[in-house]
Amino acid sequence: MSTEIYDPIQRFHLVLFKEGDTAVISARVEPGGGVPKHSHPNQAEQFTVHTGTIRFRIGRTKIDAGPGDIVEVPAGTKHSFRNRSGEEASMLARLTPGLAAEEFFLDAAAMGNDGLVTKGGNPKSWRGIVRGAELLRRYREEVIIYRPPPFLQRLFVPLLLRLAGTGREKTR
Repeated sequence: MSTEIYDPIQRFHLVLFKEGDTAVISARVEPGGGVPKHSHPNQAEQFTVHTGTIRFRIGRTKIDAGPGDIVEVPAGTKHSFRNRSGEEASMLARLTPGLAAEEFFLDAAAMGNDGLVTKGGNPKSWRGIVRGAELLRRYREEVIIYRPPPFLQRLFVPLLLRLAGTGREKTR
């Protein structure tokens, strides 16, 4: 893919492409932009910072990474990152195996672009709650988001989807 994806909530610009079994993500992260705590159950992730400084949290460890630094995240490890500088930062991320990275980022960015979530990432409406539940269900093999906690997601996502009439939503 060569189209840029902009996520107004996470405040980053992404271009995704594949290298064999690896999803490669070229990211420009605005000041204050980043992603909340999450993990990839079946994917390792490697970040290479090109410009700026990005604060990574991997498990309980905080790492401030700058140009040339490489940050490794093993599969299943909770992590997040944020550009805490006053300037745009850029990096390359590699997810192995790539799985559905492109589709996930398109769907997540669409929620923000459609005005369904607040700047903090919380749903603004019933429609936002349902789209969020669909996202969590569809990509559960690729990403685990920790807000709301996974045990609540397991309890309430199927119920929300049934209430919304999408309980038989297709999974890949």
